[in-house]
Amino acid sequence: TRRVLNKILNQMSNGYQKHGNKLVEWHRHALAHELRPDNNWVYDLNTESQYGSPKLVNNNQLYLNIPHFIDSCILELEKLCKKITSSYAEAEEVMKKFRQYISKHSLNKPQNF
Repeated sequence: TRRVLNKILNQMSNGYQKHGNKLVEWHRHALAHELRPDNNWVYDLNTESQYGSPKLVNNNQLYLNIPHFIDSCILELEKLCKKITSSYAEAEEVMKKFRQYISKHSLNKPQNF
């Protein structure tokens, strides 16, 4: 999952490319251990002057603007949908990888789609 998330973040704007590894590692660790690492990041719901990709602020804190993150994720989903519908070959390749993922994460039981 880490590899997939990093790949997606690397396709997004500069801030996500630059800080994607930190976002994935910190959040992954926090979720696994049900804690939030102190002072590692700042979440902001501001949709006006601070709208933008992740950046380091205040003594190496990672600033993440939630509306920008959601917008960027939606854009990536739109790109994926466009890739799937752009040609039969592209759709087949994406669905092949999706089937592999589902099979791997379903107790290694083959899935028929």
